[in-house]
Amino acid sequence: MGRRRRKRIVKSIRKTIPTVFNCPNCGAQAVIVNMNRKNSSAMVTCGYCKLKWNTQIKSFEERVDVYSQFVDAFLEGEVVYEGKD
Repeated sequence: MGRRRRKRIVKSIRKTIPTVFNCPNCGAQAVIVNMNRKNSSAMVTCGYCKLKWNTQIKSFEERVDVYSQFVDAFLEGEVVYEGKD
């Protein structure tokens, strides 16, 4: 006789929201979003090519929302890269 088999417990892995994003200018994974909720402002900075963008945020927005606004503004030409390439 064998022992009683136990049912395997399947642990679900929760995906986390990223904090470092890809730069639309240089392609490096070095974009960080700094949010200041007191002043309702956010600053998006690429650590590789030093591309910067400031914007006003709403109280419910997260880092991913600000990053997507940054990419949209970059693709529309509102964000201009002024550094050396």
